[in-house]
Amino acid sequence: MKILLVALMTMIPSQPEREFFIFTSHEFKNVQECKTFAQQNMQAVIYRLWSEYGPRKPEMISCVDEKIINKLTNGIYNKATEA
Repeated sequence: MKILLVALMTMIPSQPEREFFIFTSHEFKNVQECKTFAQQNMQAVIYRLWSEYGPRKPEMISCVDEKIINKLTNGIYNKATEA
């Protein structure tokens, strides 16, 4: 099992789809390891989101199994990581 940190961004009324950011720089063996990393590095996580989305805040930051991410991205994430 591979766990990744994912941020679900707040919606923008003009955009019909939700945006989420997958932190691919770190992979975790379990959810607890991911949560610990997120708690200890929250300032860096928020800074990375700010560099991508500006002042928009995340609605939720969560640790997600790679299989779920592949379903959310319709397999795009899996294809991108195979290269």
